[in-house]
Amino acid sequence: MPGIKLTPDDIYIIMKMKKLEYTNSEIARKLGVTEGAIRYRIKRQKSGKEDRRKNKGSELDRYFSVIKLWEGEYRDVRHRPAMKTLYERLKKDYGCKGSYDAFRRYIRKHFPEFHKKAVRMRIETPPGALLLVDWKEDVQVQVGGYGNRVKLQALCFTLGFSRKMAVQFSEKKDLESLIHCNQKGFMDIGGLPEVVRTDCLKSAVKRWKGINSELNERYERYMKGLGIEVFPARPGIPEDKG
Repeated sequence: MPGIKLTPDDIYIIMKMKKLEYTNSEIARKLGVTEGAIRYRIKRQKSGKEDRRKNKGSELDRYFSVIKLWEGEYRDVRHRPAMKTLYERLKKDYGCKGSYDAFRRYIRKHFPEFHKKAVRMRIETPPGALLLVDWKEDVQVQVGGYGNRVKLQALCFTLGFSRKMAVQFSEKKDLESLIHCNQKGFMDIGGLPEVVRTDCLKSAVKRWKGINSELNERYERYMKGLGIEVFPARPGIPEDKG
């Protein structure tokens, strides 16, 4: 009956039942463990020796300093990588042979705060499938002589697979500027994506409803004419825009 651990309360019950002349088999059935486990506990209690198995080290102890370093790296940020990602990194870079379940239990026991930290998942997309589009507002740009600065709006493009970037500048963020910058941005990255993940702009999005968001009619016609699906980012969630 693997997986059942006897608590101090269970051991107390075992000794009480033994005094009442229950057999080891009867006690084992009551607690749902093997008879051997009952014999071992009774022998340990009578000898007064400490249970060495309780303090037995883990095979993962040799990687404690590595995991501690990871914990420090992500201490001041909101998210950490997925547990599976960390486990695969430990296997690849440090030769860990333990199971994934053992790794998760070890993290939960020795690094509880790190274990509870929210997870950020990185979604991989095929080449050309996704383009992230976002405005960077009021960028200070020097024009002409020294000290002559103007504020421009920068429309930033990032390919989801290669992370290749392109930037187009505009004086405004209206619909005309958005379409013009998109046109030049597509030329800079060398093609058209299947899906654009755009910022939730008033010039592009009338009402956000996820994949069923209502887009500005002219912007929607422009994108459909190019064969591009538009999936606006959630308002106020910068992580959605890559």
